[in-house]
Amino acid sequence: MVFQSYALFPHMTVFDNVAFGLRLQGVPKAEVTRRVEEIATLTGLPHELLQRFPHQLSGGQKARVGIARAAVLRPRLLVLDEPTAALDVSVQVVILQLLAELKRELGMSFLFVSHDLNVVRLLCDRVLVMYLGRIVESGPAAELFANPRHPYTRALIASIPGSGHDITRHLLPGDPQ
Repeated sequence: MVFQSYALFPHMTVFDNVAFGLRLQGVPKAEVTRRVEEIATLTGLPHELLQRFPHQLSGGQKARVGIARAAVLRPRLLVLDEPTAALDVSVQVVILQLLAELKRELGMSFLFVSHDLNVVRLLCDRVLVMYLGRIVESGPAAELFANPRHPYTRALIASIPGSGHDITRHLLPGDPQ
């Protein structure tokens, strides 16, 4: 899982953060080193950063470390909770491109949690829309964006800057509490 805050251990180096899951699984030391270096390369982490601590990294570098830490275990499904929320737009694009590349290279599937529908549109093949803790709509991303059926989905799409939709037409009545 890739957490929104990346949840890196501050007292551990980047190498140790990425290697953490491998060590928990009892992977031999030489194999840990090989796999950490391999995933660092795949995620665009320069090897000289592996000896730094999280406080010495930029937001984009922390994102790469969080992704590397999860991907080094080669899961079939990677859960990403708002992985680009705290990043500048230009860094978000780079991280999204990295995720798309990892998806292709490693054959992973993603469960991508986000409020940013532009990000969802770029990265996801299929979308589930939740409202008040319940799934209210699902479908292929292109279809859902082209023809949203639920009022909440329409409101979300209308809220995308530059979407050309009048957000006031899609306000939902009532209190979500």
